[in-house]
Amino acid sequence: MHDAVLKKMPSVQPITGALYDNAAIFGGRLRVTAFGRFYNSTTEEEDWTFSNLRTPEDGKEKDSSLRRYLPQIAKEVGFKELLVPSPVDFNARVCWEKELDTRIPMGGRLTVRRGTNADGCRLQPGQAYALSAAGCAAIAACHPVDPHPHEKVKIAVGHAGLKSLVDEQAALVGLPSRKPESITENLLTSMGCSGIKTSRRKRVGVVIILPIPSSEFTHPWAHPEWGGDNKRRCGYIAEKWGKSCLPGDEQDGRIELHELITMQFTSLGVPLAHITLLRTRDLFWKTKWQGKEIWYSTRGEFSKRRNLIILKHNKIITPAP
Repeated sequence: MHDAVLKKMPSVQPITGALYDNAAIFGGRLRVTAFGRFYNSTTEEEDWTFSNLRTPEDGKEKDSSLRRYLPQIAKEVGFKELLVPSPVDFNARVCWEKELDTRIPMGGRLTVRRGTNADGCRLQPGQAYALSAAGCAAIAACHPVDPHPHEKVKIAVGHAGLKSLVDEQAALVGLPSRKPESITENLLTSMGCSGIKTSRRKRVGVVIILPIPSSEFTHPWAHPEWGGDNKRRCGYIAEKWGKSCLPGDEQDGRIELHELITMQFTSLGVPLAHITLLRTRDLFWKTKWQGKEIWYSTRGEFSKRRNLIILKHNKIITPAP
């Protein structure tokens, strides 16, 4: 797996207020842009949650960071349509574009599309996807990552929270609640790399974006209320995807989200060399600006606030040789 250091990744043109911006993923076909506690001021704190947005028919909405700044962000990044399925159910589902039939005009010719609960979706060239995150990773998959001349490239993106990767019911009581279990397999299937076409998975590329580090993502076995569930969950993960997903003292229940995602993809046939990790720790995880945290986490000081991660599918035509 390629371990990418964020501050060394390139940007086509700096995006106002972005903590991270990289337009060179998958050969320039994917742009990742992330925003945290501050936008263009270090005195005004932001919260990038989509839950406050309303259609004109739904009545008045609260003022929000998205309403103030998203049109300008869209202009700079270069998209007019933002797909935002709601990941609140952690259901591992990849939705169809037509399911996102609730259109919220944002001004500046920008439309946010909502309307269904799902962890992921396919992206067409020119479209962008957004996730309000606070520790959960975003993931993007590309097929083929090494396109032949004029070969069509597909990109699928999604939210990779722990319960989107691991069936909680199966882990705790042994009764599966869904098939496939994880958003990782559903992303592959959405690109035409299903279980009956596993050979295609050898040409899939994956990027894991800004997951919470295991040092912050603990599930202690000695917890007075949840210790038993934590132990069962950790045991389930270790048995299915390996103990490397649980670094350190097992009693601490540390879960390395990026390792779990990596092990799932490799077990499904994606080459390890095709998986890239974008870490938070090298740039802004637990980094302070005058004593202030600038990247939110549900395990941190501002557990109710959310960061913003935008993934845009850039249109690139693979040239003839």
